[in-house]
Amino acid sequence: MMQFNSRTFNGNITRLIFLAGLLISALPGLTQTELKFVAVVSEKNVALRQPFQVQFVVYGAKYVPDIKIPSIRGFVVNDTFTNQASQVISGKTLQWIDSYSKVLVLTPMKTGRFTIPAASVTINGKKLTTKAIKITVSQTGLTSVPEPDNEENEPVVADESELRPGEKVEEKIRNNFFLRANTNKTSCYVGEPLAVAYKAYSRLNSNSQVVKRPSFPGFSVVEMVGSYDNKPEVEVIKGNAFYTNLIRKVQLFPLQAGKYELDPAEIESVVHFVKTENTKNDGKSQLQRLLDRSVSFRSNFEHYTTLKTTPVTIDVKPLPEKDQPADFTGAVGNFALQTVMPADKIRQGELVKIQWVLSGSGNLQLVTLPDIEWPKGIDTSEPSVKEELNQFVYPLSGKKTFDYAVTARDTGNYTIPPISFSYFDPETEVYKTLVTAPISFHVTASEKTIFADTDTVKSLADRPLHLYWFGGVALVIIGWITYQLLFLNKRPKEPVISVEAVKPIPVTAITSKEVIPAAAMFGNARKSLINDDIKGFYREVQRVLWKIAAERCEVLPSFLNKQNISFQLQKQDIAAPVITSFTAVLNECEWALYTPDHSPSDMQELLEKAVEISEKLKS
Repeated sequence: MMQFNSRTFNGNITRLIFLAGLLISALPGLTQTELKFVAVVSEKNVALRQPFQVQFVVYGAKYVPDIKIPSIRGFVVNDTFTNQASQVISGKTLQWIDSYSKVLVLTPMKTGRFTIPAASVTINGKKLTTKAIKITVSQTGLTSVPEPDNEENEPVVADESELRPGEKVEEKIRNNFFLRANTNKTSCYVGEPLAVAYKAYSRLNSNSQVVKRPSFPGFSVVEMVGSYDNKPEVEVIKGNAFYTNLIRKVQLFPLQAGKYELDPAEIESVVHFVKTENTKNDGKSQLQRLLDRSVSFRSNFEHYTTLKTTPVTIDVKPLPEKDQPADFTGAVGNFALQTVMPADKIRQGELVKIQWVLSGSGNLQLVTLPDIEWPKGIDTSEPSVKEELNQFVYPLSGKKTFDYAVTARDTGNYTIPPISFSYFDPETEVYKTLVTAPISFHVTASEKTIFADTDTVKSLADRPLHLYWFGGVALVIIGWITYQLLFLNKRPKEPVISVEAVKPIPVTAITSKEVIPAAAMFGNARKSLINDDIKGFYREVQRVLWKIAAERCEVLPSFLNKQNISFQLQKQDIAAPVITSFTAVLNECEWALYTPDHSPSDMQELLEKAVEISEKLKS
């Protein structure tokens, strides 16, 4: 049986009382603990897209107001939470220290050397600041040498994905996530270019997918980017920085006057929100409230949304009829025309190249040269056209070279009359005409031997002509005998048939080929539209338009290209708007074959336009 030792018990009580006295005597010193504010990072050398933590810690304060942390450039803030704790620190004297920390989970988005800026906090009227910390981000995180950072002065985008108490999801998205169709003008002339860029602006953590890229009926379209990637850029709107993603960027050339509403772009997105909640302190002790503050009342949730651009209307004005030159064919912009003659001598019977180079800015892709009056004795073919256009700048600029291969049948002096080219300048709103100087050149005799030498001609002339005649007759007789022996003997004998009077067969009149109406030629295209066969629809529209153009211009399939057909139609006095509409419909068909999601209304409108153009070409 265990015995109770009163002496031992009393001694233990005495020691406990003594230790408690020491703790109580130390408490006044605890309240005088010096305040400290420090910043600590989990790693100073991190790999690209590797998350790490930054802690801003206040020591020696029971209550800490909001810690002010400036924007941190080059990083995405994945999470933010706070922690409050108390701990015993041993030193010269025993100390019980309160600490409060704010923790950020960051992910670096690019390589280079970055700075975690100093944070600040004010406690009891005293302002405390941390020291700035240098962070090195590399591809592997194993080296301290940073890769070049060319965007050091880029504005920092704040992450607004935290949904605080009282904030609404719809309002949060409306202020921090939207689409825009940016245009450099809303009014222009027919043929005058305008730049359009569709962009998504965001300060939220989201995953998005483009479900509809806009199409542009009524316009000739030139893409201004080679490809659409997901690399974001940063733009500042009303003092706030946003990440922007390009959806489509084009130059539009209106083909007809009127008011046009640009097709909207549409994206579907999943926005990742972090929701914070307030805790109720009713009936809780001070200790329980302190414990609640150390717990992060945060929850993650996703919100699905669909965004569209707001409508943008373009007012396309007709070109002025006043002072319009007779030879004007629809060129709009600012141009220069140059003639390039061959550097070497032009000799009789030899092919040479004469060029006209049209340079400048404007609707170059729709421009053709007027007919050239070639002098008699000069033979030429249709020109080969080479375009060197810079589609990545606005307005579209570059040059268009028309190469003519010519030959002279005889020697002598020749003159090509001046060429007149008229265009409309939208900046000054006046028509201008370029006139080249007449081109005079001399054709010399060819250095090549055209006829046989004198001895050869003489030897041929000395031979008796009757020998050639005799040889020809002999060949004919031999050929006839060979034919009789080889073929006629093999023919089967035909039975003898009594010959009766043969009644004449009535001959019906041979009528000309039936003319098919233009609307009927698009029957397969209508079937494809009904069956929702998008690619089949656009291919059929292309096929019919090329067929009608080939019949109208009477050209071989190998010469079927937009440049040549436009030139041929112009020679047949087809109106310039019809030619530009013909080219625009073909361009839209080509674009549609490589882009998804075209509405039936757009396809129906394109079909009606194609039928209208075809009727004008067949008339």
